[in-house]
Formats: sequence, structure tokens, C-alpha cells
Amino acid sequence: QPQRVLFVPGWAGPVPGAFAGRLEKPGDVDVFRFAAKKGQRLIVEVFGRRLGSPIDPVVTVFRPGGQRVENDDSDGPDSRVAFNPQADGDCFVQVRDLLGRGGELFVYRVEVTPVTRRLRLSLPRGTEHVAVPAGNRNAIVVNASRQGFGGPLKLEPRGLPAGLTLETPEIPAGVSSFPLVFAAAKAEPAAALVDLTARFGDGDDAIIGHLSQTLRLSEYRQQPMCTWPMRRLPAAVIGAVPFGVEVIQPPVPLVLNGRMQLAVRVRRAEGFDKPVTLRVLWNPPGVGSGTATCPAGKTQATIPINASGNAKLASWPLVVVATADVAGPVQVSSPAAKLTVADVPAVVRLERVRVTQGQKTTLVARIEQRGKLAGPLRVELRGLPRGVTAGAVEVPADAKQATFELVAAKDASAGRFGSLHAQVTAPLAGGAVQYVTGNELLIVDRPLPEKKNAPAVAKAPPKKTASAKPQKKKRIRLPRRPELRKQMEQGKP
Repeated sequence: QPQRVLFVPGWAGPVPGAFAGRLEKPGDVDVFRFAAKKGQRLIVEVFGRRLGSPIDPVVTVFRPGGQRVENDDSDGPDSRVAFNPQADGDCFVQVRDLLGRGGELFVYRVEVTPVTRRLRLSLPRGTEHVAVPAGNRNAIVVNASRQGFGGPLKLEPRGLPAGLTLETPEIPAGVSSFPLVFAAAKAEPAAALVDLTARFGDGDDAIIGHLSQTLRLSEYRQQPMCTWPMRRLPAAVIGAVPFGVEVIQPPVPLVLNGRMQLAVRVRRAEGFDKPVTLRVLWNPPGVGSGTATCPAGKTQATIPINASGNAKLASWPLVVVATADVAGPVQVSSPAAKLTVADVPAVVRLERVRVTQGQKTTLVARIEQRGKLAGPLRVELRGLPRGVTAGAVEVPADAKQATFELVAAKDASAGRFGSLHAQVTAPLAGGAVQYVTGNELLIVDRPLPEKKNAPAVAKAPPKKTASAKPQKKKRIRLPRRPELRKQMEQGKP
């Protein structure tokens, strides 16, 4: 239950509105009240650290009916709660410090506002500007925060330096971050503060968002000491550099649970022979990538990329950035190539299998065709325990199953192994794609022990032969005295 209810003079309590307060002493808890309506989407936001207060606020909203919503650090060190009242009535907002602290400096501000359609652009830390060598390209990642709507965004940079253009002007729907590739003509060095905006829709209903970022002017032990809010993107055309990079367009798609080696070509000017570090600037949803180095004297390298089972199926821009030492580290980027994430052409499902040490068994993999194959399907088992082997199998393109022979050595590892899966190589029109199946269970049993202390088998009695003589009966002599003889005949002792 609220400890105390505070009312703001001059404000009756409807939204939108704001409260201000102070946690005067340790353990202090402030509670405010406002009127809400059913179905009204509201946001309760606390401003503390952003105002220079030492408070680490935790906000709890008590809705009509007793339900509560609590949040801590959803918007940096400050708190923010979005909720939808299920009935008309008063709501209570409770503000406290996470560690129960308080004092004269522990001031805060609470704003209660309805959810509105808003759009804001920001840049990751360390990439608050872009410098493009003349006759080359460079790229950065922009974050787009949508509130209350979804859909594609059109980027509109205003005030670009002379000779600088933006090659990726749209952000697809459902994507919150996207690479921006800038190209510079062979022009003189120039710089400008660019007004980078994004637009959703047209006309009076259009939603426009601006770039908003905080520049760190000084820091101590990686903590900002002096910052400056800015709504512009510093962009510049700098002098030419002796190298460039481009992506060799992949001939086949990247399939779910698949992987490929992305070929990258490095252009070198005459006399430039230093190593170049390569990486993918931005990965589409569900896609991961590694890094590579193009050694001195080489002009090509490969970067491993992979897709998870829930990667988003679509065509995405693929941008690779290259870094080399040219009187200091210099970064350039490739033009945006196209990476297509697609479904697998054939689904392979392994069946659960059991084998005994020193024996062999058969494993069946069911195949479901989903695309057109250009040749036989190759399936190879992976994740086998020590001592269990199975050869790769090739089946026709229209096969419904693949059969493996599992051989377990006498000293094979025994137990339950749930990481058994298969690597599938499927040939397509432009080349082959590789992907893996889901894991299945393999059980390796020990052989049954030999039975000990078994009951002995009774020997058959010896057979009688014709030469065997019958045994004579033993005669009992009776005493001669008549009285004793008579007693023995009558059974008396």
C-alpha cells in the first residue's frame, strides 16, 4: 500500500502531466496519484540521472484493480513504464531508490504521457561521425527507435559536404538498425554538420524523426566527464587512401541454420602492401559473421557468415568495412552487396537411434523436399561420440530418406548423447549451400554381462547293463528263544 499520497498544487490529475519530488531521507518512498481511462496507453517516465541527480529510481505503477507494473533501468539509469489501464479509476505511481538512499540531492521528475507516434535516430557509441576518403566509401550504423507505429523509413540527409552522397536511403520495416553507406567523389576535402532525418509516410500524417546523440568531450576511466547533446551528424570528405574493398556477390542464398564463406576483394594501389582487417559492418536479424585479415601482398579473403534457424527471410544489404594503417588507422567500406536469406531446399530429420558397444545399427533420416535441387543430396553425421563412426551418404534429389550404418567400437563412449546432427550439402543452380539439422538423441549401451553362478545341470543316472548282477537281500536272523521270537513278530521291543 502507498505510504503517502502527494498532490501537485494546481494539477487535478489528468494526463498528460508531471510530478516533481525529492527522496528526503534514506528509505523514503513517494507516491503520486493520477486519473486514467480504460484503454488509454500511457507511459510513466522518471527523470533522475539525466538531471544530474544521484538517484537510481525504481518506478512502480499500481493500476485500478490492484495490478502493479514495476521497472528499473529501462531507459539507462532512469526508469520507464508503458501500460494500458483495464478500467477507469485512479492510478498510483511509486518512486523509490534502488538502494534505499535519500537526501537533499535525490530529486526527480515524473512525466505521465499518452503513447504517441514518435521517431528518433541515434548512432552507436564510437561512431558519432563519418569520414569518407575521396573516391572511396565509408559506412556507419544508424539506430531507428519507432514508438506507436511500424513501417519503412526514408532517410533524408540535408547539408551533405560537396561530393558526398548517401547510397542506402531506406530502412526496411521491422528493422531498428541499418547500415548507411556514404560515397565520396574525387573532390577536395570538405566537412559539414548534416541534418539526418527519417520520414514515415507523406503529407500531414508523416512522422519525422531527427538524429539525437550525445558527444563525449572528456572522460575519466571510461566514464563521461563532459558531454554535449547534438542533433547533427559530423561528416567529411578526406584525402584519398591507397586501398579499397568490395564484396564478391554470393551466387547462392544463405539458408536457415546454414553457413557460407563470403569472398571479399581488396583493391591495392601500387606500393601499398600492408595487411587489411575485414569485418561485416551490420548483420541482418538472425545472421552472424566473423572477421578476416587480408595478408600483405594478397587481394582476397573470406569472412565466415551463418544464419540461425529463426533468421528473417529477405534480401538484405551486405556491407564490409576494411581497416588498414595509413599513417594511422583508416576505415573504408564496400558498396552494399545483396545477401539473400532463404529457407532450406530440403528438410532432413534424424530419428532417435540406439547402439551397443561392439555392434552396429541403422539410422534413418527422413527428407522433405522444399526446393529444386541441381544434384544429389549429401548428408554427413556430426556430433558422434568417441568410437562411433558412420560414413557420409549421397541420395538422389527426390529421395525421401537416407540410411546410415552406425558402427560402435568395443571401447566406444557409453551414455546418452543429445548432440547428434547432420551437415547437409545441397547443390543449387548457382552452387551448393550447407546447413545443419536439429539435434537428435544417440544412446550407446554397454553389452549385457555374462551370467555368473548358474545352477549346475544334474547328471543322468547310469544305465543298467545286461551283465549287471542283481543285489542280494540281506537276511535277518531271528533269535532261537521262542519268547523273544514271538515278541519280535508282534513288533514289541
